[in-house]
Amino acid sequence: MDYYDIMNKKGRSPIVLPALLPDRLWGRVAPARRSRQLSPLYIQRYRGPRKNSPLGDHDFWELTFIFHGQGVLDSPTPINLNPNRAVLIPPGFPHAEQSSGLLDALWVGLAGTLLDSLPTEQLIHVASEQLYLLAEQVWNLSLCGYADIGPELDGLICTMVSRIFRLAKEQSSTGDLIDDIAIYLDHEYARPISMTELAARIGFSEGYFYRAFKTRTGQTPVQYLTEVRICKAIQLLQQSSLPIAKVARLVGYADPLYFSRVFKRHTGKSPRKLA
Repeated sequence: MDYYDIMNKKGRSPIVLPALLPDRLWGRVAPARRSRQLSPLYIQRYRGPRKNSPLGDHDFWELTFIFHGQGVLDSPTPINLNPNRAVLIPPGFPHAEQSSGLLDALWVGLAGTLLDSLPTEQLIHVASEQLYLLAEQVWNLSLCGYADIGPELDGLICTMVSRIFRLAKEQSSTGDLIDDIAIYLDHEYARPISMTELAARIGFSEGYFYRAFKTRTGQTPVQYLTEVRICKAIQLLQQSSLPIAKVARLVGYADPLYFSRVFKRHTGKSPRKLA
């Protein structure tokens, strides 16, 4: 059980555990020893609900990392907060975390030349298990409080932010490809489509394609295709007098009985109720 768990068992909810970063952590000549590339201004961890938090901003970059819980980053571009998600928030960008249940978040104020060239009108966010261990190391080290851990904190923070940059770039290019596949399914839903074919279209392995598609859309490829087909079927059933078997074929189901089972599972109604 670590220090954070011990504090949480005292029943303080919500709790905020600040890790103050006095200059002595960087030694006697602190300003000279702080990394000009990237150095933390503060490190703080919050656990508890975040209801009706007012929007606020600050004049520096802030890194938010979610260890546990679900919520929303309320901002001009809202972002769902879930475990392993990291968000880099620019200076002057209004935001507030909102959560009706437990939200376990790490907040790190940042300063350094690594951030100088970044646009300040948009958030940078990624979700990756790769970041969890780094965030945990940052937090645990910040609690030590003994001298000369500052340079090590600088190094960890720089590694974490650099990892976020790389993952954001990778996920952005991957996301564009996944968007292309989603558009393809929106148009080609009526014909037989295999996951092997879809993965091959963008040069991914089936396993990686499956994970990337779900990360991007919140659904598996099969779930997405099924939803598209059922939506099209509803339109045809409501707006035409076509028989159910014909509708089934038009939306990609060769077997009308199987189509009826899938339709009822997704809508709670038999297609005959809409025909």
